[in-house]
Amino acid sequence: MKGSKLFRLEAHMRPPVEAWLATQGYVSWPEVPCLFGIADLVAVALHEDRAQQRLAEGPISSWGSAHQCAHKLLLPSPSWYPLWRDIRAIELKLADWECAIHQARSYKPASQHGYVALPADVLDRKPDVIADACKADGVGLLSVTPDGVTQLLQSGEPKQVYPTEVVRIAEKGWMLWRNARQNQCNSAPEGGPFERNGG
Repeated sequence: MKGSKLFRLEAHMRPPVEAWLATQGYVSWPEVPCLFGIADLVAVALHEDRAQQRLAEGPISSWGSAHQCAHKLLLPSPSWYPLWRDIRAIELKLADWECAIHQARSYKPASQHGYVALPADVLDRKPDVIADACKADGVGLLSVTPDGVTQLLQSGEPKQVYPTEVVRIAEKGWMLWRNARQNQCNSAPEGGPFERNGG
């Protein structure tokens, strides 16, 4: 299968996709177990007001494994509430779009939404065929160049969801968001916008 002239390695596709996700309000990280495979990227978008509320309430530890999540979901926990508004698992592929669609579909029960990201020049060879295949499997489609990303299709909803897996991934996204905010607070000058006493 003929490869891409825009990217030599799948890893080279990651920076523009991560940058695009950040502009959409997502926290992302690579190589994430998603129940039936390992996604190249997972991205979590949080409800900003809920995330800020939890940040004000104090630190919260990781929920850990799916088994630990299941146990904690059965316990009364008035201080815990869902923070996420969307989760995306993204499979990056240089050329093999059929394999990418299969993988992205398998991530949906753990991540809610699955996406295939292909180089724009590869996608341009069979745009209708690839788009129709994605639609048939309820998978979203992203066109990637070194300069940015275009979303061509939105992912459909999964037929089955594993709540403990969704929570585990979402809580990891919260921890990354929290760490980034704390780093901003630590690096802000005295009296700056992130100083807690300054409102």
